[in-house]
Parts: sequence; C-alpha cells; structure tokens
Amino acid sequence: MYHKADKFFGLLFDMVTNPNFTDRTRLKELILKHYTNLQSGFVSGSLKYAMNLAASGVNQAGFVNNAWYGLDYLYQIKKLATDFDNQSDKLIQDLQRMASLLLCTRGANLVLGCDQTELVKYLETGFYGLQDIPQRAFTPWKSNFPLHTTANQGRIIASQVAFTSRVCKTISYSHPDSAALSLAAFLFDNVV
Repeated sequence: MYHKADKFFGLLFDMVTNPNFTDRTRLKELILKHYTNLQSGFVSGSLKYAMNLAASGVNQAGFVNNAWYGLDYLYQIKKLATDFDNQSDKLIQDLQRMASLLLCTRGANLVLGCDQTELVKYLETGFYGLQDIPQRAFTPWKSNFPLHTTANQGRIIASQVAFTSRVCKTISYSHPDSAALSLAAFLFDNVV
C-alpha cells in the first residue's frame, strides 16, 4: 500500500473534508444500483429481515438495526429509487447535514493494517496531510427512540421456504454470560 499511500490519504482527506453530494445523476445511479441489489437479495435475506423486524421493539439497538438494515431501510431505499426526482433535494440536504455532524469530529481515529516500517513512514509524512484535517467539536449521539411492540405478522414472498423469527429480551451485552449466549445463538441459527 505504501507506494500509493499519498494518493490514498489524499482521497481520504478529500472525502472527509469536502464530500460532494450534489451530483444528482451519480446519486440516482447509486440509489438505483443499491435498490436493485437489495431486491435481488430479498428472498435470501428474508430471515435477516424477519429477525430485524422482530428485534426492533426489544431495545434501542434492535430499533436502530432495523432502521439501518431491516425492512424500514429497504422501504426507504425503494422510496428513493422509485421517486428520486422528488426526493433528491431532501436526500442531498440530509447527506450534507450528516456529513457536517459525522466527519472531521475531534477525537476521530485512523485504523490501519500495516507493518511497523510502513507505520513509521506514515508518521514521518504526517499521514500525507491527514493530521491537518480540521476538527470540530461534536455532541455524542444519544439513542432515545420510542420502542413499539412488534405485532405478529406474515409477509408473502416468492420463496418455497417460510421464515419464522421470535426475539426475546434477555441479558445485555455487558453481562458475563453474553458471550456464551451469543455463541449459542450463532450455533443454533437456522436450526429447527
């Protein structure tokens, strides 16, 4: 990576200091490609969607996970893809607002996978200008969304397999037994 590090770090600098969300043609192309990808993986991802929906009313993490990866997300991308021309102004405003809140914040970390020799070279060059990124103060994110009980429901999909999901409130991730429970859940995933 080192022989192209100056280009990589330059692109990274530009991406975080001056993202451009105003190219409507490119945004539309990206949204349409992403929606097509979501559609083509819908049947194979049906269990994931069912689990995200079932977990959305259990806790804040389940709510956010459904919003980012579940049916809510799929429907939002569908709305953007099918009505991009009417949705694009709000999308661009939202992307610009998020960039101002999330990028160039004080205390950000750069995580690299490299050997000691490369790291020394990056440090000597100041990470090719990354150390000069302006830093803004930020307010830490707080999750206080209203949780709603998810009703029992069925969805018709083009699949010969039925997906059933049930999520129960259990111990938190900080509980000493959470690792064992997580492992057990993984081992019994998709097992009837």
